[in-house]
Amino acid sequence: MDAIKLFLITLLSAIVAFFEPIKNPVIVLFLVFAGDFIFGIMVDLFVNDDRLRIKKGIFALMFLFLYMSVIVLTFLIGFLMGDLEESLFIVKALTYVFTAAYVANTLRNICLLFPNNRVFAFLYHIFGLQILKKMPLLYNYIFDKKDDNK
Repeated sequence: MDAIKLFLITLLSAIVAFFEPIKNPVIVLFLVFAGDFIFGIMVDLFVNDDRLRIKKGIFALMFLFLYMSVIVLTFLIGFLMGDLEESLFIVKALTYVFTAAYVANTLRNICLLFPNNRVFAFLYHIFGLQILKKMPLLYNYIFDKKDDNK
């Protein structure tokens, strides 16, 4: 029994060591997820006069798992293809995109919680519009605009 336990601990340690280069993106995603999750719960409780819903929380956790899976698989594929530096760059870019989505939603929730706070309204306006303008494909997708250049 001790040999199995030792083997499992060794295997887990090797996996954690392998994925150490993407530790920071995973931590960042978890932190922005936690902020979005907490403010989302607060909006439901205090603004919408709703109750906590397990289904909504499970969907939020599923999206976090999906985002983290994309990051982990991107790193793994890049490693297996011999393009470690490039995969780390893509992981970083994906983390920025996922983080932008979480932060925009968090700011929206904060604006719903504090509707008279001009600072958060300004931040949400600037962040929401200016970040999206820097990503024209995402902007067109969100606002359902067709690309006329095709």
